[in-house]
Amino acid sequence: MSRWKQYFVLPALTLTAALSVTAQTAQKMSADETAVRQVVQRVQDGWNAHDGKAFAAPFAADADYVVVNGMYTKGRDEIEKGHTAIFTTIYKDSRNIGTIKSVRFLRKDVAVVHVAWNLEFTAAAQSERPKP
Repeated sequence: MSRWKQYFVLPALTLTAALSVTAQTAQKMSADETAVRQVVQRVQDGWNAHDGKAFAAPFAADADYVVVNGMYTKGRDEIEKGHTAIFTTIYKDSRNIGTIKSVRFLRKDVAVVHVAWNLEFTAAAQSERPKP
């Protein structure tokens, strides 16, 4: 075998092995990422159904939830109550579409997900906002 072929074969085998490991990792991550994306979809579906219980269902029982205005809520039950209230008033005719910008796994069981939400609602509903 010529010198050129010897040097070419080794990097080609190394690259093939690296691609195989990357493909296996990508497959696993793909299943995990799919599961994360399904959670975001469930939140979106709950919002668009104007169903506080369905919206809150994907959250942990002791979830920490910070509302867009900075208000803090603790627990799935409180998330459900708050959203049931807004779905019958200010956001009763709203539509919310989430676009996942990135999914990054910090560990195999912890992911950071950046979602851009596009909330559409009528200005007339503003007058129906519950008073604090």
